Amino acid sequence: VVLYAKGEENLLQLKSTFTIDKKRERLAVESAQDLKEGATYMLQILYRSIPDLRMRGAYESWLWNEAAQKKVFSLQVNSQPMDARRWLPCFDEPQYKAKLSMIIEHPSGLTAVANSGVATRIDFDKQNRTITSFLQTVPLPSYLYAFSLNDYERFSRVEDGVLYASSLGRRQLEFGNRTLEFLINAVKT
Repeated sequence: VVLYAKGEENLLQLKSTFTIDKKRERLAVESAQDLKEGATYMLQILYRSIPDLRMRGAYESWLWNEAAQKKVFSLQVNSQPMDARRWLPCFDEPQYKAKLSMIIEHPSGLTAVANSGVATRIDFDKQNRTITSFLQTVPLPSYLYAFSLNDYERFSRVEDGVLYASSLGRRQLEFGNRTLEFLINAVKT
């Protein structure tokens, strides 16, 4: 956990300590310096979680791919009602909203999908790894944060300068264009 203050031209690391309250699922960060009201600060947390088996927070699932005759791995998140904290450090209360930008490192061959569009995708073929970074979202409550790592098929179309996209599992491909039409009609009405 690192706390930074925004300086004139760069970020300045502030001396700080942190404690974890596992029972209340809270992280407390205390700065050695007084924080100034109206100033901009950044809290950097390097965090790793293990997929849950009860479909809370980040969880894995396996879907049967009929064409390939094999199970296909998929990783999703369920952030409702207050399970975003199980996969992402956040203020997990609906009244708090924050912009989210994610970078996901994953096996090549799987597609990463999130709340916002892809900013960059870098493939490291020799390591069979891909790094996908996403554009920053508008301010959202944490229960709306979402991502999926899968081998889903993507359906997309641009209308009036807006990109509409939907991703579906291989078993639901016949619904792809209908799902996209439903999405476009829902947004336009």
